[in-house]
Amino acid sequence: ELEPVSPPEGGIDRPPYRRKVPAALINVNVPPGTSWQTVPTRLGLRTYDDMVEFRTDPRGRDYLWIGGAGTATHAPLVGSDTDAHDRGQVSVTALLLDLTSAEGSILTQRLATAVSSFPK
Repeated sequence: ELEPVSPPEGGIDRPPYRRKVPAALINVNVPPGTSWQTVPTRLGLRTYDDMVEFRTDPRGRDYLWIGGAGTATHAPLVGSDTDAHDRGQVSVTALLLDLTSAEGSILTQRLATAVSSFPK
């Protein structure tokens, strides 16, 4: 949703609108089955096996599979996407990203270091 804003002095160098809400990625998790209730959720936390595999998709492209063979565990967290999945519900979670955050750059550096250590 956009709202009008006053143009800056000296002219307009971009459309005179700004977002009322921040841009987001939408994460949707659909559990097995054919009929579900859909619920808004927050991000849960799953713990995966400490494993990364190099794989090839059906088109011959390489990708990384992170987390092992589906043995993820998590503690109950009411209102989370993991809780919704456990209840057989579709979860819809807005993920807001600040790509310049200090925490993000620390994580990015750690991930880059880990990936560079994988056998090629």
